[in-house]
Amino acid sequence: MNIDTRQGTEHVYYFAYGSCMGDDLCHTVPEFNRCGQATLQGYRLAFTRYASSRRGGVADILQDASLRVEGVLYEFDEAYLEEVDWREGVSCDAYRRIQVRWTPLSRHGF
Repeated sequence: MNIDTRQGTEHVYYFAYGSCMGDDLCHTVPEFNRCGQATLQGYRLAFTRYASSRRGGVADILQDASLRVEGVLYEFDEAYLEEVDWREGVSCDAYRRIQVRWTPLSRHGF
């Protein structure tokens, strides 16, 4: 999970990749704004773990200066971060929240 928090606000920007790009975010965060497509420079998509429930790999991002990951940028109230962390498995070290610099793919919605 990748969060870009803006100082002095109660909202966070959430860069989603893999299965988190779908509409299932609404099950965890009831009110959000889908800002649009965005790019994360300096990372690559990787499948670093296996999920028996999915019978396949689980998406992750790894630093790689020569590549980029495309995803969807969401904005939502900071109060939902704990629920998103739980959903993504932060407490069991499945993911960790990091701050990243994203670039919009289009100006629509930004």
